[in-house]
Amino acid sequence: MTSEGTTNVAAARRAWGEAAPEWIIVLAEACDARNGSQAAVARRLGYSGAVINQALKNTYAGRLDRLEQKVRGELMNECVA
Repeated sequence: MTSEGTTNVAAARRAWGEAAPEWIIVLAEACDARNGSQAAVARRLGYSGAVINQALKNTYAGRLDRLEQKVRGELMNECVA
């Protein structure tokens, strides 16, 4: 759950709308599966909790493509080059 009392998936869907990429939803689901802990998922991916939070809120100003690769590789078990 996020600080607003909603799930990470719900927050991501609100922020991204219908255009929410699959990997963002998978990222949000991973956070929810860990009792809403964005920090735990961030550690697994090698990022800060702030990056995960901003990515889910669609406000991250950094390289989303790099985060996407980590999510696809670590959480979606895809092969990424």
